[in-house]
Amino acid sequence: NINSVAISHSNPNKIWVGTYDSRSIYRSIDGGLSWNMSLVDNKNVRNVAVDPNNDLVVYAATGASKDGGVYKSTDGGISWVRSGFNTFGNSNSMYVVVDRANSQRVLADNDSSTFPSDLYQSYDGGNSWGRLFLGVVGVPTIVIDEDNSNIIYASANGNINKSIDNGLTWLVKSSDIGVSSFRRLTQDSN
Repeated sequence: NINSVAISHSNPNKIWVGTYDSRSIYRSIDGGLSWNMSLVDNKNVRNVAVDPNNDLVVYAATGASKDGGVYKSTDGGISWVRSGFNTFGNSNSMYVVVDRANSQRVLADNDSSTFPSDLYQSYDGGNSWGRLFLGVVGVPTIVIDEDNSNIIYASANGNINKSIDNGLTWLVKSSDIGVSSFRRLTQDSN
């Protein structure tokens, strides 16, 4: 199963695909004509995000019963290191996103039995993380507004939550849509 596709902002021939069944990331540097497999410590890859300013930096949100969470590559997806070990513990991460205005800012969710489950934010490229206190478990999608990065959208529990103050406070924006979950949110660039 393919869970995520990410494309370089500067070179559309560079593509990363996160998979569930094969527990790996496939990467292509020739627009998908050929692929190389890159294991992410044998974890289910739920989401892949590429640094918009440097496509050698790639993040993967992974799920596993042990040592899941966010992984980071600084060589375009060839090798991976677990990011934020002290924050994520034995956890699952469903989604990770990089801020286009400040690529050192990364947001990810944490679904853990040993650490508080919530949305987390890093301002140093994933080395350290702080909790945003959305107050939900399992955030399948996060969007940072492209025009104003203080605005964040996060789906959880069938709702779309919005923060206009960089994640300090949250408003539920869609409690009456009548769906149990959102898998992906996107922003219209127009």
